[in-house]
Amino acid sequence: MRYLVVSRSIPLHQTGGMEYFAQDTARFLVELGHQVVMLTTEFPDNKSEEYHRKINFELVGLKGCRGGKYSMRWWQKSLEYFKIRQEDFDCVISVSTSALSIAQYAERTIPVIMQSHGTSRAEIKAKFNSHSLMAYFKSVKNVYHLFLDVFRYKHFDAFIAVGDVVFSDLQKWPLNISPTKCFLVRNGVHRVILDSYDGIEKNNVAKVCWISRLHRQKGVHLAIEAFKDPGLESIELHIAGGGPDIIWLKKKAYGYKNIIFHGNISRESVYGFLNRANVFLFTTTRIEGYPLNILEALASGLPVVVSEHLVKYLPEIDGIYSVNANDTRDIALKIKMALSGTQPVLPEEYYVDNVLKKYDQICKKLCRKRKL
Repeated sequence: MRYLVVSRSIPLHQTGGMEYFAQDTARFLVELGHQVVMLTTEFPDNKSEEYHRKINFELVGLKGCRGGKYSMRWWQKSLEYFKIRQEDFDCVISVSTSALSIAQYAERTIPVIMQSHGTSRAEIKAKFNSHSLMAYFKSVKNVYHLFLDVFRYKHFDAFIAVGDVVFSDLQKWPLNISPTKCFLVRNGVHRVILDSYDGIEKNNVAKVCWISRLHRQKGVHLAIEAFKDPGLESIELHIAGGGPDIIWLKKKAYGYKNIIFHGNISRESVYGFLNRANVFLFTTTRIEGYPLNILEALASGLPVVVSEHLVKYLPEIDGIYSVNANDTRDIALKIKMALSGTQPVLPEEYYVDNVLKKYDQICKKLCRKRKL
């Protein structure tokens, strides 16, 4: 099979979960024996040489298209590229709506499949759950995009939902995507690399770690409040990540020497960071699609303490402790339980190489159906 993977943003632009999953999609499809071209927006030349050494697929950045952003120029130039090379591909994978103009092209002869990481519907829910006046105002934009998506999505041949929440939202009003066009493929993680991380001192102190973008909806402030409990003063909380609320969070943690911020850490350092800890904590109030950070912690053998609304989406294995994210006493109690609890073993189906085999099977099936 010959794949064209279209993504406005890749790790050369920004280091988010969607960008890494798009990159993994391209890389593992090559490892399965396929030819893959990744089409994206313009990226900085000073970073591209090192990046090219790490990848095994052809990478095309469209000059003049603002890096990591949708624009009229992106829609025009990505379609122009497709028109010239359509005969070179059997299938297009669109990361979110990156290949919208290609999907709308009336003369295309191959399927365009959207890889969906989230919906505007979920963003609206998350903003209302934050109980922030500013978030309520921002949700107006999400409402607009939700109804815009009703018209955009009808041009795609199928949807691969990355997580149960996305899979469910795609089929609800107003998107109403047919169940026959929706496929569930949960997030997957890499095999654990026993990497080192020098930012955490090796000692006998029990350590709880946190990795996420730092904004209110992720619930970092709730974890900090829990660590003000006298019963946790001998345990360290190590927080990795950056975001708009980092200054506010540092102020909340001021004076507590057992709460340590590490800022953004590289993707290569994630497992090293996790390997220095005893428990992973994630008290998000957001409706998450399928949190990669939790799966990475489980793959590292860390017991996880997570918000109760996430547990139903996680594998049914030992080492997962659910909490009421708004109850700091419950968080403190579950952390203590996790510290003396069972080490989890992540099932094989949650590793990215196995996840993308399923992905490949779905794409092949859709291509055969279109040819018939």
